[in-house]
Amino acid sequence: MFPVLTNEKHSCIPPSVVLSCQQIHTKGARAMALSPKKRISNARYNEKCDNFNLRPTKERGQQIRAAAAASGESLQGFCLKAIDFYMEHLEREAQKGGAE
Repeated sequence: MFPVLTNEKHSCIPPSVVLSCQQIHTKGARAMALSPKKRISNARYNEKCDNFNLRPTKERGQQIRAAAAASGESLQGFCLKAIDFYMEHLEREAQKGGAE
């Protein structure tokens, strides 16, 4: 079982993030073996996904995690939405430049 995180020990982590981490780690306290069918399903899903890492500084990472938690989104969902927003912005800017 994972240790209980408190805001005193991790003052840089907002309480909402601490709670969500605890919920993730304590959900179904026992690890269950995956059935062969589930393994195949997971493999099929993973084949569709790309994978890359972001390596912000610890301070920037904490800011991003806090913003994701404040918005009620997962870290991945928050980052993907921010990327989509910026890509749309770049596309609009490119269209403006071509319209002149």
